[in-house]
Amino acid sequence: MKKINYCIAMLAMMTALVSCGSTEDNSVSEKASVTTTKSDVTTTKTADSKDEKTTDDEAIKTDSTTTTTNQNDTASKSEFEKISGIWYEKDAENTRIINVKTDGSYTVDFGNGPQAEGSIWIQNVDGIDWFKFYDIDRGLWYSFQLVTNNGEQELASEETDLDRSYYFGRNKPAEKDPNAPKPNAYGFYAITNPPVTSISVASLTGTWKTSDDPVTVYTITPSDDLYKGYFTCKYEDGGEINGYILYESTSPNLSGDTDYFTFYTNEGSLIEGFDVTGEVPLNDLYEKWYGNKHYVRID
Repeated sequence: MKKINYCIAMLAMMTALVSCGSTEDNSVSEKASVTTTKSDVTTTKTADSKDEKTTDDEAIKTDSTTTTTNQNDTASKSEFEKISGIWYEKDAENTRIINVKTDGSYTVDFGNGPQAEGSIWIQNVDGIDWFKFYDIDRGLWYSFQLVTNNGEQELASEETDLDRSYYFGRNKPAEKDPNAPKPNAYGFYAITNPPVTSISVASLTGTWKTSDDPVTVYTITPSDDLYKGYFTCKYEDGGEINGYILYESTSPNLSGDTDYFTFYTNEGSLIEGFDVTGEVPLNDLYEKWYGNKHYVRID
């Protein structure tokens, strides 16, 4: 009997212990669930906050696929002091002037035109700081890096759609001579006093054809001006173009190394430009712009 009572007592104690353990396990499980939920809420909130910021600044902060670091969130005044001040465009017909403020804002005076303004963002791309000039509508104007050229600081832009870069320096360019020669829309300067007297458009008088197929034939006639002539161009497919020829240079100094016989349509569109070699007699014309064409005299 005592043995039976002892067994019953032991069973009761084991049941109580099991019940306590079960209650503790449930409590821990519930606490973990609450913590997880809280973590999920925190993560969601942080993500939403980040998405909002990215949306606000996406026009500025997501314009590169290379390794980049945007520094404007922590940029100090000294970062903009590196490029603060007045900058003058170099080698330009109408000099644009940039005024950079230490707070990262800027204005542009277009010389004879209106002004523009905006803000600058600093973006590190593969170890190079780029100063990205955005207008007030957040459109990118130019991206510049600060460089030193012959001891002078310059703002050098990335290459544009025209496959060229623009440079702005600290020094104000010399005043331009209002009477200085100006190039045409294609960058050519008219030559009025050729460096070699034997060179003239009149020396092109005659008939020329390409040495390769398809055959193109130029018939050139002179004018009263030794440095202007006329042509008729006939293509193998029967097409024909009429126009005029000038003796021009791509250098305002008229050095002779950059001189061309330029062929224009009667409407003023440039067709071809042939190198002026100074050879006498002239029996070959070489064009290096549109496929290295070679024309030979046939009469």
